[in-house]
Amino acid sequence: MTEYEGPPFVLSYPVHVLMNGIVFAFTVSLLVHVIFTAVYHFPLNHMNFLLQLASCLLMLIMECTKIGITLSRMSYAGSVWPYMFPFMAPRLPNASRWTTVQTVFYSFLQMITLLSSHATHIQFLTLLFPSKLETRMIYWMLTPLVLITSGMSFGNLAADNDLKTLDLSDALMNICDSSLALLYMSGLLIWGCLVNWRRAWRGDGSTASFGAFAIVVALFKTVISFVHIGYDRVYWMRDLSSIFTIWQSWLGFWWWVSAGMNIGEYADRLQAKKHVVQHVSRRGSEGTQADMPEPAEAPEAAHSSASDISPQTYLFTTDSAPWAVRLVRKIGSLAPNVMQRRFEYLRSAHSTAINNAAVDQAASYARVMQSWMPSADLLRRMRLQDKTMYD
Repeated sequence: MTEYEGPPFVLSYPVHVLMNGIVFAFTVSLLVHVIFTAVYHFPLNHMNFLLQLASCLLMLIMECTKIGITLSRMSYAGSVWPYMFPFMAPRLPNASRWTTVQTVFYSFLQMITLLSSHATHIQFLTLLFPSKLETRMIYWMLTPLVLITSGMSFGNLAADNDLKTLDLSDALMNICDSSLALLYMSGLLIWGCLVNWRRAWRGDGSTASFGAFAIVVALFKTVISFVHIGYDRVYWMRDLSSIFTIWQSWLGFWWWVSAGMNIGEYADRLQAKKHVVQHVSRRGSEGTQADMPEPAEAPEAAHSSASDISPQTYLFTTDSAPWAVRLVRKIGSLAPNVMQRRFEYLRSAHSTAINNAAVDQAASYARVMQSWMPSADLLRRMRLQDKTMYD
């Protein structure tokens, strides 16, 4: 007796409706968070708040549209003979039942939803890496993948029986989305574990909690994106990937804020520079006591030689650095001289951009922190009391 294998349960209507409801709940929850934190979010970065709000609203409209279409189809199927719901959830849009205008509008809504979610995350990455060189690298690597991912939404215009076109558009969208997920998670890990590791994992102000949640959400998105490559017809995975992208942007932004924004990185460099000055001065005084005939180095010269030492060099060579920083330092020392010079140039550009951004962010950051928690230890340790110290 021949046994027939039925369709997989993950493609069924119950799973489809359940996952749409979960994504809808995630979207509403994030929208509530964005609205209630608007009084702090908007002054800190206008563009990020507007992109975050737009992506949440578009995602909400998209999910409401999908849920409405699905429930309407199920209601119609249950009202006619044999009064049963279909097992398989159809692909949306359904070109065989929809008009061309309906398909185009649905594809356009899907495209701008994907564009807004990825644009929010790209803009957030430019906050973590603010130099012109880093910003250009982010745009050059991510923008083409985003355009391909969102542009493949118009593959829905193909007929339902044109399986080659539909499979090709789905494959391109899934591959680009998984590549973006991997790059997004790598950007967060590089910033949190290498660039700003001193402040990214502190317990004050829930900084470490924001970082842990952002990394976990990024990991979930990456796993779902790669699984969707093998199961490209499970379309609700695409919705989960999109909402995880928006949540990752929101959690990452508040991780960056809780770590002191660019002000925290600059304050660490000032502290590192102070340690270097003290170390050089102490070595100069010890040398003077050991060899009295030798004239001691003048304090001005000691201060000048200490100032020539890059604070970032101190941060990357200190013995208190975590294992990830020490491993990168060891691997970097084995790289060719050309690569080392390029890396030093990139690090120098990042330091300069952080200095400039810290000046611009100091006033707004102090106002927000004062209105939020005026007497907290986080404010006393992270706020720069005197703006003139930047000069």
